[in-house]
Amino acid sequence: RHSGRIATTPWSLTWLSTLDLDPTSINHYRQILRAQIWPHWGSTPLVEITTHQYKAWKNSLEATYSANYVRD
Repeated sequence: RHSGRIATTPWSLTWLSTLDLDPTSINHYRQILRAQIWPHWGSTPLVEITTHQYKAWKNSLEATYSANYVRD
């Protein structure tokens, strides 16, 4: 199976497991994944996320959350 076909949630779980960070940072990333990324992109294969879709999603976050939250 082509790696680009993997959905966002399983890919992000693999990515998270490779990070060499303190538990607080890992938990912070996990919270962002659960709150913002998985609900919107979770079942979407990475290869299918376009720049336009990403920018529209980011703009919707910026309309709701602080710039620091969106940037992190």
